[in-house]
Amino acid sequence: MCTIPDVTDKLSSMISPSLPSFPRRFPTGLLFLSFLLTSSMASCQPTPEHKTQMVHPSPFIHPLFTFDLDEWNKLKSQMPLKAHQDFEPFLDDMAQVLSENQNLILVDKKNPLPEEWKPTELLSLDSYSQLIKNKTGMQLDRPALESLMNMVQAAQNEGITLLISSAYRSYNYQEKLFQYYVQQDGESRAEHYSARPGTSQHQLGTCVDFGSITNDFVKTTAGQWLHENGSRFGWSLSYPQGAQEKTGYMWESWHWRYIGPEATAMQKNYFEDSQQDFLEFWSLHEERFRSAWKDSELENDPAPKERGE
Repeated sequence: MCTIPDVTDKLSSMISPSLPSFPRRFPTGLLFLSFLLTSSMASCQPTPEHKTQMVHPSPFIHPLFTFDLDEWNKLKSQMPLKAHQDFEPFLDDMAQVLSENQNLILVDKKNPLPEEWKPTELLSLDSYSQLIKNKTGMQLDRPALESLMNMVQAAQNEGITLLISSAYRSYNYQEKLFQYYVQQDGESRAEHYSARPGTSQHQLGTCVDFGSITNDFVKTTAGQWLHENGSRFGWSLSYPQGAQEKTGYMWESWHWRYIGPEATAMQKNYFEDSQQDFLEFWSLHEERFRSAWKDSELENDPAPKERGE
């Protein structure tokens, strides 16, 4: 590439000093000068590597999802308020929860599991001597058990013992348990603290009742440690104090469900640390977010709601 001074230099070197004697009005001279100028400027055209490359902006609002701005604006009213203010961190966190692919099925009085539903890989807690249990024969689904092992070890490192009192319950077991409480306290009262068969989170194989199975548990060092640290390991309190109208059950400080650390982080950040609110949102919107998610590694992996069916 050359500049205007380069053109001047070329013309100066090619035109003889004797040219002033050449008739200035002679057309051939003008044509000659025009030819020189045209050929010199032609050599100044930018080479291909100097051409400006046009960059086309992505139509998507986030690199991990196929939402465009119009589509997101339609969804925004259904999103948590904090996601309205800054959607990029929200979608970052959503991608993390999707990649974790945990069992996030909503199970409550309005959303029961079928009688035949069973976790995909139940493992016996009896095989793990480091777990402190108040009875034999308990089981958990593998992801929950693996996390529980890590959490129990972390608690033991601080001199805390987490006593495991209840874990997986089958549909049939829950049916017998609920009928027992109905006989003890009547159906109306039993429904406040016991689940009908199919509506118990214990059927998922991802829930544990700790300690004495009373709300005295929250006053113990184990209960306080779990309240402060459980979410780090992916465990969430299912039935918190003051949430009976929302969850359908009385406060149970001992009942914790494994949903995964990415999900507990999203629950805290966007749903005021309410497991019920988070799982209701997930139940409504998981399919839409999963279909818009660009990650291809889990494309053929079953969605959490399909596990065990």
